[in-house]
Amino acid sequence: MRLSPSLSSLTLSLVLVLGSVASLQAATPPDPPADLTPTQVGALVDAYLSLGASLVAGDATWAGKHAAKLQEVSSVTPEIQKLVKDFPKDLKAQRLQFKPLSEAVITLAAAYPKAAGGTVVVYCSMAPGRWLQRGTAVKNPYYGAEMLACGTVQGPPSDKNRAR
Repeated sequence: MRLSPSLSSLTLSLVLVLGSVASLQAATPPDPPADLTPTQVGALVDAYLSLGASLVAGDATWAGKHAAKLQEVSSVTPEIQKLVKDFPKDLKAQRLQFKPLSEAVITLAAAYPKAAGGTVVVYCSMAPGRWLQRGTAVKNPYYGAEMLACGTVQGPPSDKNRAR
């Protein structure tokens, strides 16, 4: 049986759409553990923010040290611990690894908003990537001094801006 060209195109379009939906679902981080304390989440967010500040400053050595601290406090969240376990030493690679880490921390902060108080989600379309920071003066960890203010504040972590 031979499909007409329009039916064949429709079938191909459907396969592409379904494949895109499946890949989006696979990229969405799992929900954070429900049994964390605000103290645990606060320590994790603080360590993440220190790592982000090191990337803003373009300091790969300090970023590595803060990633090690984040690994210590992230033992309660296997997903985040996995993302910082073998954190790269090269600044460019660190910034790339910071993207999935940021999505995981944003998801955690959305589930525990009081523990992540004073933080906002920021998005840079040039990276493209999101991150969590304190205050609304944009400090881009993906570009540092090269494009420090590139980004748009999306608001506090919430279900609305959880991981994509």
